[in-house]
Amino acid sequence: SVGRFISRHLLTAGAMVGVIYLMSPIVMMMALSVNRTEGRFDFVWRGFSLAGWTHPFAVDGLLPSLETSIFLAILVAAVATAIGTALAYAQVRYRFIGSQAMDIILLLTVATPEVIMGSALLDMFLGANVPQGTLTIVLSHIMFDIAFVTIMVKSRLRGFDITLEQAA
Repeated sequence: SVGRFISRHLLTAGAMVGVIYLMSPIVMMMALSVNRTEGRFDFVWRGFSLAGWTHPFAVDGLLPSLETSIFLAILVAAVATAIGTALAYAQVRYRFIGSQAMDIILLLTVATPEVIMGSALLDMFLGANVPQGTLTIVLSHIMFDIAFVTIMVKSRLRGFDITLEQAA
């Protein structure tokens, strides 16, 4: 019967609607990537063109922005990994006052949406009169990434045989 068919496929239909909703911006960006643009922000279809793919760095400032992003990514990854690993090691190997509070703060950092975290950090930097630029970008990303590194390294250290560490 119709009711039985609907009850059996309602979850599948809902999942399909969800996937279509989530994938539609990606499909739109794929379509616009082959659009013949006439301006900087051109969301109207003007015709098919591969110019954006054959000359990806034709837009002024794109290559220096990419270079800056890669440099900052490497710097942030190195610093956050060093600090996060040291923090994880201290939390796993030693007991100290505030260890549980630190766990809560780390989990809150991961659970907080990135937009909220970014706006809070911006408000903090503006309140402290820190000039916006590379320094604030690096500090913000390090502050955000430390929690992820710490949680991941802690999970690995808890299962690590301490006798191997002592032997080394």
